[in-house]
Amino acid sequence: MAFETVEDFFLNRIDVGRIFEFMERSDYLFLHNIQKCIGSSDEDKAYMTELAEQMNLSIIETSRAVKNLEDKGYVMWQTDENKERTFVSLTGKAKDAMERQNNKMEKAYNMIVSEISDDAMRQTVATLEKIREIIKENVN
Repeated sequence: MAFETVEDFFLNRIDVGRIFEFMERSDYLFLHNIQKCIGSSDEDKAYMTELAEQMNLSIIETSRAVKNLEDKGYVMWQTDENKERTFVSLTGKAKDAMERQNNKMEKAYNMIVSEISDDAMRQTVATLEKIREIIKENVN
């Protein structure tokens, strides 16, 4: 199967923009990782070093992204005076937007799996994984 253009392949084949209605995909991904860090600790906060490690980013890249999320009202960025480390916590706005976004993704997923057979889904996922690996290994 050939696509008219490279842009057609990357921009029009899977319309993730329709799925991410309540926030940008990149914001959701970052907030999801913050939530994972919080879930793996006894505290209601994610330390910046752990978050950077979780996302395989530098502290500088992580700080930039957190600042962006803070500007949008999704996180509070604070310093833990006892541990002399900075951390982030999710705001009510972030929790609400993520819940609505999760519901939208779950609804879309359920519609997809009700329309596509298990074998077709397995083949699609395998193909997407192969595409992801090709891009990861070969695109700088």
